[in-house]
Amino acid sequence: MFEALSRHRLLIGGATLVILVALFGLVGQLLVPEEMAEVGAGRPAQKPSAEHWLGTDQQGRDVMADLIYGTPTSLEIGVIAGLVGVAVGALMGLIAGYAGGIVDEVIRIVMDVLLTIPGLMILIIVASMLGVV
Repeated sequence: MFEALSRHRLLIGGATLVILVALFGLVGQLLVPEEMAEVGAGRPAQKPSAEHWLGTDQQGRDVMADLIYGTPTSLEIGVIAGLVGVAVGALMGLIAGYAGGIVDEVIRIVMDVLLTIPGLMILIIVASMLGVV
């Protein structure tokens, strides 16, 4: 199995990147004290140095600590969004396949329209409908 997978360099590269990001988020929290991510932990707007590898932001927080503490949340959101997308897609496919006929056509047309609209525009429309913007 590994022999067949080893021929796909993009797959190996992508999987390695995902594993490194996950390790960065999980192990990094053990290496960086949480105080570094708090406001006023360091001097504001410092350039990268030995103490702050990526520098500090305008509030004095260490940028590397922010990245480390934000990575698990980003990974959770990505996994949940992927699972919701698969669930909704499978449900729509099952409904279209089972019902057929006009239901299948309506689902296909709605999906074609949604796929032609850029994702950012959809987010803006949904946010305005919910009253967020």
